[in-house]
Amino acid sequence: MGTCLSQVDPDSESTGDFVQFGDRDEDGRPQRKRKCTDIFFLYFFGTFLAITCAFLIYCASIGDVNRILTGYDNCGNVCGEQNKRDGNDVGCVGLDMTSKPFMLERSNERICVTNCEQYGYDTIFGRCVPRAGGDVAKAKPFWQNLTEDINASKLEIFYMALISFALVCLTVMLMRYNTEPFIWSILVGGAVAMTLGCVAIWVLRSTATKREERDMLMSLGIFFTVLTVILLLCLLVMFKRIKLVVSLFKEASKAIGAIPHILLEPVATIAAFFISFVVIVYGGILIGSAGNLQMIHEGLYEYVPNKAVIFTGVIFTVGWIWMLYFFVGCQNMIVGGTISSWYFIRDKSRLASPILYATHNLLRYHLGTVAFGSFIMLIMQLIRMLIESLKRRAQNGCGLCLICCSCIFNILEEFVRYFSKLAFIVTSMHGVPFCKGGKNAMRLIVDNGLATIALNSVGSFILFFINLTIMLTTMLIGYYMMDKPGLHSVWGPLVVSTLIAFFMAYCVLSVYDTTLDTIFLCFCEDCEINDGLSRPYYMSAELMIFVENSKKALEQLEANKTQPKTEEPRDAWNSTTPAHPA
Repeated sequence: MGTCLSQVDPDSESTGDFVQFGDRDEDGRPQRKRKCTDIFFLYFFGTFLAITCAFLIYCASIGDVNRILTGYDNCGNVCGEQNKRDGNDVGCVGLDMTSKPFMLERSNERICVTNCEQYGYDTIFGRCVPRAGGDVAKAKPFWQNLTEDINASKLEIFYMALISFALVCLTVMLMRYNTEPFIWSILVGGAVAMTLGCVAIWVLRSTATKREERDMLMSLGIFFTVLTVILLLCLLVMFKRIKLVVSLFKEASKAIGAIPHILLEPVATIAAFFISFVVIVYGGILIGSAGNLQMIHEGLYEYVPNKAVIFTGVIFTVGWIWMLYFFVGCQNMIVGGTISSWYFIRDKSRLASPILYATHNLLRYHLGTVAFGSFIMLIMQLIRMLIESLKRRAQNGCGLCLICCSCIFNILEEFVRYFSKLAFIVTSMHGVPFCKGGKNAMRLIVDNGLATIALNSVGSFILFFINLTIMLTTMLIGYYMMDKPGLHSVWGPLVVSTLIAFFMAYCVLSVYDTTLDTIFLCFCEDCEINDGLSRPYYMSAELMIFVENSKKALEQLEANKTQPKTEEPRDAWNSTTPAHPA
């Protein structure tokens, strides 16, 4: 991988474990060696993908996606194409079915036909299905009506996408220039809106005439009522801490305002998700079609997968999950490196191409670290799948034990997810391996325990509330826009519009989430290596006020230890005493 060197400070290796990274040049970049990290896991990841591709090529050699898409007859002849014998000893295989593109299945018979209508069937996805009776027939009106509703509401869906985009842009502007009023408005207004929304859902249910619509509105009403009660309770509990978390939101808004292109990074992640989804769908169809033609019983042949095909399906699924976590890790690494570069530079006007700098460091040095962290998350996901599989099969006492294990594992999984994210951020900041980055991040978090609790609970709650508000606003506007004659139901187009709003909000709020964590780590490191006098802070005046509040709270706590306790001590995150930086 080359020498893997950036800026070098000859004395940096002898100044300690973590404090050494506070020595930065005038551009805010750490003066230490940056080497390739966790390179073994990059080779391991590459080898795994190469093996998966090799097995996938093997499946392509014995498979045909049209066996799944259009089906095949009793002899294995794929409908709609010129079949070949390929060494099969089945006498009826190898027929020309180009004029018969549809498969009709009844009893134990599968035949390729030219037209489904002549048999009294309808055509769905290249298959002939009955027009009346049976569960398959019931699916036909649903999908057909859904497609017709979405097609008839294309213009309204486009308008809703524009409205969602406008709401997201408005959110960014308000977060940048009116952070505190916006956060309080979104929390209070969101709580009121959710309460009114619950009332509206129950009112609509009482006036609905169709049974299906009444059942759906009842389910929505129960869900949103429970959610509203939970969110209102959380808002009351976190009321005091919200005031001081706002200072970190202000800093995050400044950083994103200085580097607005960072908001486009999740677009690349979503594009990678979409491409991977297309790959998994096509690969899954290809693997599902692979197999050798075998006789199931007299006159009926099917393509049966062998052990190699089954193994391919397993590692292909595992590789896809690993790849998804890998994409998320890359995003965290780029955002973390970009924001830390902005934080640790005193003259913000000298900031040049921090996104390119962070991306270069990722691609040049730290892909192995991302592979390592995503591999850990993969293992956690596989364990979760195993537990869920055992829960479905367990009975009585074993089932209850597995439910308890599942709850404990959920907590562990969230911790590992958070640990991995912080490790990625520290790696992007300082170029350390995954484990060392996670250890240093955990040390900072333990040293600032109350601050960490406030940031994660309140910060995540605020971001979730903003996302929920955007989605509910889009859904409410869309409900009235799409309530027009000619539609079987407004819910299909409404769900599409809400999903668009969710992904747009995700693009912004995922960056804010990582930015908050990065600024918090930078803030903790800044407090640790600087004193504000001989070594000035990098932080802004607003965060200096927070430091003063923290110092006063600690002094008060020490004073309370030496005298009779008269009142509960206040920590920095619950203190509202005004202070000014020295």
